[in-house]
Amino acid sequence: MPQPAENQPSASVALRFSAWLVMAVGAVVHLGFLFQGFRPKGLTVMAVVLPALVVFPFVLLAMCMVMARGRARASRVTSLVALFYALFAAWAYWDTLYIHPDPQGGLIFMVMPVLGVMGALALLIGLAITKPRHS
Repeated sequence: MPQPAENQPSASVALRFSAWLVMAVGAVVHLGFLFQGFRPKGLTVMAVVLPALVVFPFVLLAMCMVMARGRARASRVTSLVALFYALFAAWAYWDTLYIHPDPQGGLIFMVMPVLGVMGALALLIGLAITKPRHS
């Protein structure tokens, strides 16, 4: 009996590569927005904390991608979540910095990563629950 396409590793190689690319480009773009709006004068606590906070959702999404290895549907869902978060957060940063600038706009660099972490944690839990058991 042939294996279903769900477990074919070659079917998800391009998908996994594109997901890693989306996460890397997303992290760089989000850091670019951060440093466009926040220019630290030196190595301060916030100059370390904010970039780490902005990149942390992508770290969790990378963990999700590792957990989804070998499962085409899980890889698709993970890459779509990563793409959605990267685009939505980039749009929110763009809107806050350039379209509707506000003195409290810097809070977006704390709010969006928290939303991304919540989404990535939900995905991580879902991937852990649906992981196939090998007997």
